[in-house]
Amino acid sequence: MRVLIVGKGKSGVGAYNLLVSLGHIAFMVDDEVFNKKGNLLNGLSFLVLSPGVSLNSPWVKAVQERKIKVISELELGSMFLKSQYYAITGTNGKTTITRLLGEMMKTRKKTWVGGNIGVSLSSFALRVKSQDAVIIEVSSFMLESIDKFKPKIAAITNITPDHLNRHKTMQNYINLKFKIFKNLTRYDYAVLNADDDIIMAKSKSLKQNKYYFSTKKEVRGCFIKNGNIYFKDDFKLICISRANEILLIGEHNKSNVLCALLMFILSGGNPKSVLSVIKNFKLDPHRIERVGEFCGVSFIDDSKATNIASTLASVKCFASPIILLVGGSDKQSDFSLLFNNLPKNVKHIIMFGEVRNKLASALNLTKFNSFSLTKTLKEAIGDAIKLMVSKDVVLLSPACASFDEFSSYAERGRFFEKVVKEKLVEKQTPKTFQTIKT
Repeated sequence: MRVLIVGKGKSGVGAYNLLVSLGHIAFMVDDEVFNKKGNLLNGLSFLVLSPGVSLNSPWVKAVQERKIKVISELELGSMFLKSQYYAITGTNGKTTITRLLGEMMKTRKKTWVGGNIGVSLSSFALRVKSQDAVIIEVSSFMLESIDKFKPKIAAITNITPDHLNRHKTMQNYINLKFKIFKNLTRYDYAVLNADDDIIMAKSKSLKQNKYYFSTKKEVRGCFIKNGNIYFKDDFKLICISRANEILLIGEHNKSNVLCALLMFILSGGNPKSVLSVIKNFKLDPHRIERVGEFCGVSFIDDSKATNIASTLASVKCFASPIILLVGGSDKQSDFSLLFNNLPKNVKHIIMFGEVRNKLASALNLTKFNSFSLTKTLKEAIGDAIKLMVSKDVVLLSPACASFDEFSSYAERGRFFEKVVKEKLVEKQTPKTFQTIKT
């Protein structure tokens, strides 16, 4: 076969290596470099699309004109899996759930973890044996071009507005998330967040075997009631543990644990066998990560919060007064949803970056009047340090993408920590400052 791969990132490289190892002729190109008159399009069997490349790419349009099939790298990798696999999508929490479920499954069998988490499915698909487990984080970008992708268990964590700059409408975004269930049968499992109104409304038409997770009510699945974690199905009710054994900060992380635990149970696992995994689990960097302290002030890196719902979940984790840093590049978000739902302990908001004026316009429609604007994140950190007093929390939780100043949320988070250290060293004495990694 002759295959064209669009996108030269990890997904594209994984797809290329997979196809070449199988003896196919593969070509890899950048999305930005398009040559319709070249011979790359001649005799193609199909095109593999990296998740960062839109369906509006000229490469995609060119092959579609020729009636050539377009599939995602996720679809390609799944075609070669010999084992059952489990998939997680949603606006927020999917990385945490993917990693936690992966750690749980490792107590039972060899487990592979990949997808949107940074390891392309194609890069390891051929090494997976039939008895192994595969846990896949799936983004809406990946789901745009699936065809026969069929997890044994598929979960949606939550749905809130995100990536509307690519998907255009909220309904398109919702429909893409629900594509994860496209090929599931009644013998497979759809795992759903019962606390999410959008998911519950959309899932009414699903025919799959539905299970739910909830921190608020009793459901068929995993839930918290009277301080305990339970699993319930049509035949039994099991008390698994006390809810306070979940040490991760925030209600949203309790929900993440319930989702991972439910998927583990549905895969055949004993929930009580993985309680130590839950207790010892730590979040990835840049997710509510404390990176420094100064005179009783905590500096929190939540750069991964690239949408409004994630930022709202973050600010609700703290009871102390918060100086909130928001900004970056726009994803066509409605920031009134952020500012109309902030808790009262947010005492000052610093808006930075490309989207700062749009943020300020939304904030001006509220009664909140303690705010400032800066062009860069570095300036925002400096202003926060001038404003802080003992027991404050300086929280970077941007609610925006990072692409005005940085290549990724991770680079933004590392920059935040670096600048915090530099600026606080100027003020520190040995007794007042320490850097903390949690």
